[in-house]
Parts: sequence; structure tokens; C-alpha cells
Amino acid sequence: MAQAALGAAGLHFDELNKLRVLEPEVAAQTAQLREECRAFVDKTAEFQKIVGSLIELVDQLAKAAESEKMKFGGSLRGLTPAQPSGDSITLPDCWHG
Repeated sequence: MAQAALGAAGLHFDELNKLRVLEPEVAAQTAQLREECRAFVDKTAEFQKIVGSLIELVDQLAKAAESEKMKFGGSLRGLTPAQPSGDSITLPDCWHG
């Protein structure tokens, strides 16, 4: 009877006989939601760590590619354009419009 009167007033006892304002069902749902939120935050932190590693890897690859482009560009500067040898190529008659 006392519990019914307390329940009508919005007060409840938990499993440790502590007086609570929340209903036991709502308190259990709140605890479950808290655990799900912690799991989500942990997964999000792991995702951020993976993405950070991926970004570092892509930056390293971009720097390596840029370095190779610079090396290739420098090697092209030393080359001279091909000079025509004076030999002409005769095309078959069917290729002339």
C-alpha cells in the first residue's frame, strides 16, 4: 500500500530499495540507451582513428607521386625533340581522300 501511494506520487523503489523518481522500466531503458551510446562513441572513435591513418597514407602517396613527377619532368628537360630524318613515308592510295 505504501508503494502504491509512492507510485502515485511518482516515486519508486529500485532493486537496491533506493527511492527513485523514475519508473523502473524507464530507468532500465535509460541504462540500455547509455550503453548503446557508449558503444556508438567507441565505434566512432575507432572510425576516426582509421580515417586518420588513411589520410596520412594518402598524403604520403601524394608526396611520393609529386616527387616522381618532378623527377620525370627534370629528366624530360635533358631530352631534345626528335629531329625528322628526312625519310618520308608513302601512304597507300586507299588512304588518300
